Amino acid sequence: MMTGGAVALAYALLFLMLARTMRLTVAIGVAAVALALSVSHLHARTQIFGDGLIVVWVAALVRAVDAKTSPSLMLLPVMTLWANVHGSFVAGLALTVALAAEAVFESPRGERLLVTRTWAVFLIATVGAACITPYGARSFVSAFQVIGANEAKPFIGEWQAVSFNNGRITVLSVLALVFLALLNGAKIRFCRLTILLLVAGYMLTASRFIFLFNLITPLLLATPLTRQFRFLRLSEQIATQPQFFTTMSQLGRRGLYGTYAIIAIIILVTGIFGDSVKPRRQISPEGAVDYIFAHNLHGDIYNFYDFGGYLIFRGLPTFIDGRTADLFGDGFITENRTIISNRPREFIGYLDKYHISIGLVAPNSMESQEFRASSDWIGVYSDDISELFVRRNELDQRRRD
Repeated sequence: MMTGGAVALAYALLFLMLARTMRLTVAIGVAAVALALSVSHLHARTQIFGDGLIVVWVAALVRAVDAKTSPSLMLLPVMTLWANVHGSFVAGLALTVALAAEAVFESPRGERLLVTRTWAVFLIATVGAACITPYGARSFVSAFQVIGANEAKPFIGEWQAVSFNNGRITVLSVLALVFLALLNGAKIRFCRLTILLLVAGYMLTASRFIFLFNLITPLLLATPLTRQFRFLRLSEQIATQPQFFTTMSQLGRRGLYGTYAIIAIIILVTGIFGDSVKPRRQISPEGAVDYIFAHNLHGDIYNFYDFGGYLIFRGLPTFIDGRTADLFGDGFITENRTIISNRPREFIGYLDKYHISIGLVAPNSMESQEFRASSDWIGVYSDDISELFVRRNELDQRRRD
């Protein structure tokens, strides 16, 4: 419910920001396409709560640049909230710098000093607002560690560079935009085009950043395109299609409560008859973890990467989990992936290094084969999801006790 609400809010805000100047049918179409292209990003994680803040922040700054006014200090609480929600706030800071440069460059020569001073004050205040978190300035360090030269990136799918294989729809969408721009002779000023290309280049560095491109690009292009193409303007639609607004207003009044009732019924029916909310079975070694608790097994666990989240859910300390980009540095993840992929014969010795006494792995995996081949380990549980191994001397000691 929270994730769905956050998604609805973010893309409704995108529509509303575009609809200030853009034809409503075009605005809702653009927002719908942005939503469709961002489906792979829409998961129940904290990042989802930053999407609406991205829209508000970028739309307000773009509007200030387009209107040649200074950005409002009322935006600062948005940055503070954003910095406390997710590390993507650094993207907002980067865009602030870029749009500040555009504001200075596009202003008359005699006003550039004043514009520079105004945006510099706003930038300093923005950095200060972003530091109002439990971690202070360390939030910046953490965010840059994740998006910078992080050793976990080569092993995580969503951190891979966008290519035609893993981002076919996105690549085709970008090519379609280029095609339409060339076909219709769209003209975008140097600074705005530079920012747009930087956003596109940043998006191509990792699949995880596709959603940023989908949210930010429409906001950057709305004013240049509506100024150039009259038919895209809201004012043009009001003048030529007054009946459209009358019809939509009537539908809104008559269908409002009916729509709410349908939504309520869907939620109620789904809650009663729908599947329970729980992790996917393929990443939930429920039987093996139940065995651990039932037999009171103790010791450090080596776990298959995909099982990490479920172990946290059940209150068991993990060997590795999805927080790789934040916690598992200093060569740890590189060594782990190298041994699993290229040096399986070193696996048992690798476990000795970390004093592992319990192994929870996927069936028929490399780890499973090495456990079975070792005389020091014995399998105590298996199903189609996971296999559980215990060090033989630990098991013998428990039996004697």
